[in-house]
Amino acid sequence: MNTKIMTARATLIATAASLLCPAPLMAQDASAPYDRSKFKQERGYLPKKDKAGNQLEYLVYQGEPEAGSREGEDCMPGTYLCFSLVLKGEPQQPRLRIRNNKDQSSVALLPLDVPVRRSDAIGPVRAREAIKLWDVAIRRVVTDERESHGESMIIGVITSYEQRNANGDEAESKILWLYEIVNAGSSEPVFARQILSVPFGAMKSNNACFDDEDIKMRLGDCDDELLIFAYLTLDTENKAPRPRLKYDILTGTRPGDLPLRTVDQPKRQMKRSELRKREYIPCTYKRNLVWNPATARYEFEQPAPDCPIFGLERR
Repeated sequence: MNTKIMTARATLIATAASLLCPAPLMAQDASAPYDRSKFKQERGYLPKKDKAGNQLEYLVYQGEPEAGSREGEDCMPGTYLCFSLVLKGEPQQPRLRIRNNKDQSSVALLPLDVPVRRSDAIGPVRAREAIKLWDVAIRRVVTDERESHGESMIIGVITSYEQRNANGDEAESKILWLYEIVNAGSSEPVFARQILSVPFGAMKSNNACFDDEDIKMRLGDCDDELLIFAYLTLDTENKAPRPRLKYDILTGTRPGDLPLRTVDQPKRQMKRSELRKREYIPCTYKRNLVWNPATARYEFEQPAPDCPIFGLERR
């Protein structure tokens, strides 16, 4: 990955340190339910449990295969269930593979309606799209007898899109797609339905120096940056069987306000203090996500602000 993207990411992580998630848990004995209590906890806000009993957990990552396990799987604490993505066929239609580690014959393969993965190198722009499992999941309390077989949980998938051009401009945006999984690990039919898609992060870096005078007036600092970080967790005060979710967006820019500078904008002498990263208030917000039974999806309790900027356009 390009150094500029890595640097921007590192800065965003430092800015949002109180919201971040450390590395996933590592694997344990696969002959027992996965148990987070055996691992050192360094996650701050995790795990979380609401008053109804819904539990938000980090998935256990199978870094190395053990007896009955498979490398690269993510497993749900308190269960025998492990998850992985399968990307095969043309076009590449992603599928969620659910394996019951207690019953090796119990495997479900569920299609996911998310964008396919692709890579492009057309003209001056290079782009790449990728998909991975979110390393956090929600184990749900179930009151409907029809969904009481096996486990009911909410699993996330993150799609990311990166692009860069010959001018040094780079961008990356991420979307989180949540899926409700019902009857996982049971002999009953297992199904998944998409219940949410929200922006989950973005980075954009533009070259803002178009001649030697620009370089001098910007004190040699020629990158304009947009940084977006999203955070999703449980509302721990919720008492209803259906979880309520909290969604936070932190947006920052450097320097100052948006939009990022283009060649047709006037030059101006800048101070060193103006070139620091700072929070962009109009597109930094918190919202509650509530379940709408009419649409069978999570929706914003109040509309989000209209932020027609890269990574936060209305969906």
